[in-house]
Amino acid sequence: MHVLKWVFYVLEKRVVKTNELQMIKILSILFISFCLQITCAFAQDNRQISLAFEYYNLGERDKAFEIFERLAQSQENIPFIHDKYLELLLANNREEQAEKYLNTQVKLQPNNFMIWIDLGTFYTRQGKEIETNELFADLVEKVKEDPNQTRFVATYLYNANFSTWAIDTYLKVRNYQENPLLFSLDLATLYRLTNQKEKMIEEYFKFLESSPNNINLVKDQLQSALTEEDDLPDFRVWLIKKVQLEPNNPQIQEMLVWVNVQMRDFNQAFVQARAYDQRFPEDNSKIYETGLIAYQNRDFKQAERFFQYFVDAFPERQNYLMSRLYLMRAKEEQVRSTYPVPQAQLQSLMDDYNLLIKQIGYNNISFEAMINKSALHAQYLNQLDSAVYFLNLVINDQRASGGIVAKAKLQLGDVFVLQEQPWESALLYAQVEKARKNESMGFEAKLRNARLSYYRGDFELAKGHLDVLKEATSREIANDALELSRRIKDNMDADSTYEALNIYARADLHYFMNRKEEALQRLEEITLRFPNHPLEDDVRELRARIFVENGQFEQALQELNVIIEEFGTEVLADDALFQKGKIYEEQLGEPSKAMEVYQLLLKEYPASFYGEEARLRFRKLRGDRNLSS
Repeated sequence: MHVLKWVFYVLEKRVVKTNELQMIKILSILFISFCLQITCAFAQDNRQISLAFEYYNLGERDKAFEIFERLAQSQENIPFIHDKYLELLLANNREEQAEKYLNTQVKLQPNNFMIWIDLGTFYTRQGKEIETNELFADLVEKVKEDPNQTRFVATYLYNANFSTWAIDTYLKVRNYQENPLLFSLDLATLYRLTNQKEKMIEEYFKFLESSPNNINLVKDQLQSALTEEDDLPDFRVWLIKKVQLEPNNPQIQEMLVWVNVQMRDFNQAFVQARAYDQRFPEDNSKIYETGLIAYQNRDFKQAERFFQYFVDAFPERQNYLMSRLYLMRAKEEQVRSTYPVPQAQLQSLMDDYNLLIKQIGYNNISFEAMINKSALHAQYLNQLDSAVYFLNLVINDQRASGGIVAKAKLQLGDVFVLQEQPWESALLYAQVEKARKNESMGFEAKLRNARLSYYRGDFELAKGHLDVLKEATSREIANDALELSRRIKDNMDADSTYEALNIYARADLHYFMNRKEEALQRLEEITLRFPNHPLEDDVRELRARIFVENGQFEQALQELNVIIEEFGTEVLADDALFQKGKIYEEQLGEPSKAMEVYQLLLKEYPASFYGEEARLRFRKLRGDRNLSS
């Protein structure tokens, strides 16, 4: 600083008379000298700061504090030492000095809001509530003109455990700005973090007033926040009251559909989706959208209701043909899960597919219908030639998309398995796997090729395919791959001749080919020739499936009970419990027994693959309002 004063003196008094070049040289020398002094001083402080932190980190807090005390005499050092210096002041019981230091810093750094909040924290620890409130009130006054500064202060207040003041800061500045929607998303977040759910919901809807296109963001946030048993039902009640006040608000109507979907209450979701479509006919159909969700959640009965309504009410809308296709798919899934398969419903379904194909001609929707129809020809009507004809028609049509062709090839591969032409099947599966590599359909093709190798007794090749699938596919494919891989590995280890496993694989193939009596004969052969073989639980599980499909439910329950009682520690025990619960629920109409079984499954096998669905089914049978939690 002395050097700088000397520069000014020279310039003012013109003590040295010289030309411009000499003056520039003198000033340059003086400036460099000044910078060197500053740099040396800064370097010296920097070394002291580093030394203080080194002592602090080594636990020598007294030595660190001595250095911090000296450094605090220079305001330039405060940004580097503030946190640790304040901590050591309080640790050494120097409350008066700490308070004086903080008040000084607030005056010297009026725009450093973190210092203000540190002072508020100090007052709170001292029990000085009045001083804290006055300080933070002054802070709000200071930032009320600037929403960005308000956000910074509120965030820092929350992080410093002043959540009430953080919320009040937003509310007071909102009131000052006379904008009731200001900070709505910020406040919703704070209310969510402080578990004030009704206020959170109100703020999210204020946010939607100003930003209606962000409704999916709000849905995601609500899905994360509304996790308690009564949260979704309470939210539904809130929405119903809200929609009565604002019947023309599309966001509220859409949320009513959404909350019912979250609760898996597709009956109420249908009512609300229908109301939405009637009130807002220009928007995308909520009936169609929600029907897809019901279908994906395997509630095929309700899905049929959605798509039937859409087909009847909106024949001119964009998704009309897809709705007809999904309507038939939903009916088909119900036919497939009814035992024995009702022939009248099956024929009605075939007629629906034929009518759709005839009416719309050849396109991707009718090609999908042909693929579905061919599966029914092959699996239930034993009309393999018809199945091959329709599938080849799809595969060879240039108008079919790549995905449709791949799907048709997979189905045709299955038909060739039924026709006992495994090489043709393997070729088709390999084509799909290559064409749709790293896609779900490609993984599905690899799984089918693995299963084909297993049917043929080439267990090493099958296991090689399956080991790849266990890590990199959808949950359903991975689970199927794990199960088949487990069966192969366990029984290869137990029986070096693989004879029993070969017989079981043939039984499994006969089951796939819908030759159930032959499958049962093969299973009986294993029981007679290989008593107490490790395959016994697999044998009983497959036998139970066949009995269910034959409508022999009591025999199926007997097989499942043996698995549960004698193989309770094996991998099929939870599967057997789940299948037993489904028989009581869906086939025998005994909900109380089904609930007992699902409850036992959840208790004994909490990590089961079937746990989520078992819990949902249990809660639905019990009549819970919220099925999602």
